[in-house]
Amino acid sequence: MTPSIVHALSSANIRNLTDFIAADLENLALVTGISYKELLALQQVVLAEYSAFPTSAADLYGRVVRSAAILSTGSPRLDQWLDGGLYTGEMTELVGHSAVGKTQFCHSTTVAVAKQTKLNVLYIDTSASFSVDRLLAILEPDDEPEADSILRRIKCCKVFSIFQMFDVLEETRQHLINQTDSFYCGLRLIVCDSVSGLVSPLLGGQQSQGHCVMVHFAQKLKILAHEYFLSVLVTNSLVGGDHGVPTASLGATWQFVPHNRILLRRENSSSHESRENIRHATILKSCRQATGPHNSFTITDKGLL
Repeated sequence: MTPSIVHALSSANIRNLTDFIAADLENLALVTGISYKELLALQQVVLAEYSAFPTSAADLYGRVVRSAAILSTGSPRLDQWLDGGLYTGEMTELVGHSAVGKTQFCHSTTVAVAKQTKLNVLYIDTSASFSVDRLLAILEPDDEPEADSILRRIKCCKVFSIFQMFDVLEETRQHLINQTDSFYCGLRLIVCDSVSGLVSPLLGGQQSQGHCVMVHFAQKLKILAHEYFLSVLVTNSLVGGDHGVPTASLGATWQFVPHNRILLRRENSSSHESRENIRHATILKSCRQATGPHNSFTITDKGLL
């Protein structure tokens, strides 16, 4: 587009690309003196350069069907309760007090995904709780010949600051875009255990930027889940809420971040030693199911039952 054409279009009250695309080219040719053929060619170049390519609903649906997956938690009872398991494209949050079983849930899900679906897992450990020995203990004796290949599908990143977390997430995004690393080509689950240890120190007090950092962190996780069809599993702690009812930490803004939220709590009765490993789970938030249903599972040496 030469300066003379720009001047002629400006004289015809064409101020931006929107005006140019919406203009009647025949009338514009008469007003500006530019040939209709030249204006049409210029309009086609602008459309090709700046407009979005249309995509049919059938193509979008086909892409979702080909890329979507439901990942097992390692517990058939919990999978059935969760309408099949953890869905790709979604972020699921486990909330509960310390030592309630959140990390055990993460380990069980990690092994199930790497073993049953033969897909890869990125485990982001912020609390030094990741244990290879625990992963091996969950595996069945028959899995021993394949134990090495199963563990190769699991990558653990130790992260102890929010900025290290940003680096890991950005590196992951770049690998997913480039598709040059075989591990990331098969990545379907990202586990972050836990988010509260990283974000809580940034909130409150004189740290006015902490809230913005938290929102940016949440956006990065959800973009990875949505754009690359990953399932994101995070853990969070409980804090005192309104009227003494415990709620997930990180404030009101974070309450809207996960697609699904599951509350884990211990068995109330402590009189029977055999029931000390029983945990109760409650759906607090879901994009597919009604909230409120309860279920229970048992933490054993072989994972979740």
